[in-house]
Amino acid sequence: MPTLIVRSAIVDEQLPRRLARWVNSQPGWTSVHVLDLDLSQDIARTAEQSKSLIISKDEDFVTLRMPDRFPLLWLRLGNCHNDRLMARVADQWPSIESMLDRGVDLMELR
Repeated sequence: MPTLIVRSAIVDEQLPRRLARWVNSQPGWTSVHVLDLDLSQDIARTAEQSKSLIISKDEDFVTLRMPDRFPLLWLRLGNCHNDRLMARVADQWPSIESMLDRGVDLMELR
């Protein structure tokens, strides 16, 4: 039986908590929403130390991750209803996992 690799994600504060719960429900994933962390923590440093994927709409993380400190899923969907956001992430999740497997550290989802 193949070993399941466990990955972790940190979902940024401007995204819904249900996205963190959804990621957590995916096989081989654990996730936490930023609002459930100690807010005194540096999110970029936390992601770097734990090798976690950050999921965010915030362009600042594109710069903060340099050079390749942590993987980033940059959601560039504009202002949209959370249901659309969730559907888009769920639809693209297999591709996102595949890119992570290939070592892609910066992914944009439009």
